[in-house]
Amino acid sequence: GHEYRQDDLPTISAAPDGSLWAAWLSFAGDRDDVAIRRWQNGEWGTLQWVPGASGDSWLPQIGVDSASRPWVVWSEQRDGNWDLYARRFDPSRQEWGALVRLTSDPMPDINPRMASDGKGRLAVAWQGFRGRVSSIFTRKLEGETWTPEVRVTSGSANDWEPSVAFDSKGTLWIAYDSYRNGNYDVFVSRVTAGSPSEMPVAVTPRFEARATIAVDSSDRVWVAWESGAPNWGKDQGYVLRGN
Repeated sequence: GHEYRQDDLPTISAAPDGSLWAAWLSFAGDRDDVAIRRWQNGEWGTLQWVPGASGDSWLPQIGVDSASRPWVVWSEQRDGNWDLYARRFDPSRQEWGALVRLTSDPMPDINPRMASDGKGRLAVAWQGFRGRVSSIFTRKLEGETWTPEVRVTSGSANDWEPSVAFDSKGTLWIAYDSYRNGNYDVFVSRVTAGSPSEMPVAVTPRFEARATIAVDSSDRVWVAWESGAPNWGKDQGYVLRGN
């Protein structure tokens, strides 16, 4: 990180060439910037600032394509709305690609999470508000192009904070929590050929949220989440005031 700035929210990804790329949010007192840095041959390279990411930014993510070029995705508020943006860095040329806007809905798109399979396949999942509730969406990088967004959930209650992973066949697995049952529960969706299929993971009266997901070498899907007592995380101030 930077010696004189507040550095938060780190993420890291492995490249096909064996190097590692880290990204994080760096606060300078009046703005957020997105920084990246490469680990190669036992040392960290020069810190790079992502162009066009300075302002009111949130939760940068990083993944590396088949040419060992890192892609950075982040959420940023511009003109009063939060959208997702992406940019690629070419280390062989020390050049940044063009800024790519991944979302354009007039409602907020936030909390991106990125998946990389270490062989160049990339995907991002995020939480997007459409109407009165938030749903989960995803896009994949194929070559130089991001595929159209896929809406993973479309319920009548908020779905939150996705995590995404690839299996060996290129299928996406996305975990998230949902308030559809009047408390926070964890679900997983399998996305194949742009079509999601959902299954419950932790659906009890307890608080179950902030899921993360990984796929092992046998294509078994693993999900971890936080668990708390029933009604944990709810605003119970009115109950306390009533007493």
